[in-house]
Amino acid sequence: MGDEESVNRVLQWAYGLAVTLSRDQFVVVEGCCPTGADHHATNWVTRHAGKWNVVPMSLEHHPPKGHGSMHLKQRNVGMAESRPDMAFVFMKGQTPGSMHMIDELSLRGVTTYVVPWTK
Repeated sequence: MGDEESVNRVLQWAYGLAVTLSRDQFVVVEGCCPTGADHHATNWVTRHAGKWNVVPMSLEHHPPKGHGSMHLKQRNVGMAESRPDMAFVFMKGQTPGSMHMIDELSLRGVTTYVVPWTK
């Protein structure tokens, strides 16, 4: 299974869970990376928003406010502080940014799933 397909399947599963649990909304929080999981998640929501109407879906963008690891960490904190019901971290190996995101989510008690990323 390719990386884009992994993102699509995870989001489809999570949306189905939102429907099953009768949630009021389905919000995909993403960090605005122009490649990888953020990009694929944005495309998935864009394709499905308005078509799958059982639970309204939307995107919440968290772009870094500059370049460098400090800005990326601040972005991660912002995403974690949005207090999602659950999080999926797509990661290749144990990259510092992904590990920081997992730590921030853990500090806030957010159930987090790590999905292997191959690209």
